[in-house]
Amino acid sequence: MRPLKIYIGYFNYHEQFRSNLVDVLKPIFPEKNPQKYGMDKISIQVVSDEVSADCFVLPYCWSYYLETKTINKADLLIRSARNIGKKILIWVTGDFFISLPSYDNIIGLYTSPYRSKTINRNIVALPIIIRDPLCKLQRENILINQYTSQPVVGFCGQVDLGFFKPAARAIQRVIQAGTYRLGLSHKYIGPVQPPTKLRKDILDSLVESDQIRTDFIRRDRYKGGIGKIKHNLYRDVKEDFVKNIQNTDYTICVRGTGNFSARFYETLALGRIPVFINTDCILPFDDTINWDKQIVQIDKQDIPQIGRIIFEFHNSLSAEKFIELQKNNRKIWEDYFRFSGFMRHLTEKIRKELSC
Repeated sequence: MRPLKIYIGYFNYHEQFRSNLVDVLKPIFPEKNPQKYGMDKISIQVVSDEVSADCFVLPYCWSYYLETKTINKADLLIRSARNIGKKILIWVTGDFFISLPSYDNIIGLYTSPYRSKTINRNIVALPIIIRDPLCKLQRENILINQYTSQPVVGFCGQVDLGFFKPAARAIQRVIQAGTYRLGLSHKYIGPVQPPTKLRKDILDSLVESDQIRTDFIRRDRYKGGIGKIKHNLYRDVKEDFVKNIQNTDYTICVRGTGNFSARFYETLALGRIPVFINTDCILPFDDTINWDKQIVQIDKQDIPQIGRIIFEFHNSLSAEKFIELQKNNRKIWEDYFRFSGFMRHLTEKIRKELSC
């Protein structure tokens, strides 16, 4: 299959802005390097002729243009694409949802989408790309948990433990929500309830359930408040996180600041079963992956019944199916969410959107 031809306009690459570079360009700039990303070949071709392109691509994510006050440059490329009947792909990355202009030729690619805010919009939900945890563990294969009648549910992460910090976070979110509604900020944060409070409610509900066993490590700060500069302590915190996933059957995956869970992809990569709390989310590749067979999905209003829902899902599996599910979840991560697989499936999805 021929490469997807994209037009990015005049683009002068700067290393200092590499973190803002969109995914499809990372194996190409500053030079072609598919091996670095585990790719046999690059399925994207940057062309200089806009008419021959399959689509346009804004080379940096949308927040870059907002923060550098260069929206006029982005708008020029959007309108250039529209004038010749081409779609343009725009990445919106980071923790916050930001609305894109209302041009009908935009396809928005979001790491933190809200389903209710993207109705009648052409969007693609993006995953969080992580390094393979098995490489860090120096393992070739996942550890397999054997089936037991009572499922073990784990979580290791930041949760509200006191009163004053959660109250301060709630006030901060009220202010952020207010500035968004007044048009003083482009960033939509979602519900004003802090995600750490939501996590606490979920864990508390599970502890009260007699149908499951729990293994929770509650921390009052992100990654225990330990930075990478404290190498040994940081390593220990990360090891606790990975061990908690490996030593349990199911892992609670709930949003943080953004409306997504990086833990979701770490759980899949380690061959475990995510319990995904759906907070108006869109899961990536939901048109090709039957997520209901691979994970436990919990709508926010069903949190009080979360223990029963997990138990019923677990009870529907045989010992063989339980092992198969662990292997399949690892395979889904390898096929769709390792960078090389992600690029392949993303390109296929874009081709379908463009009918090319």
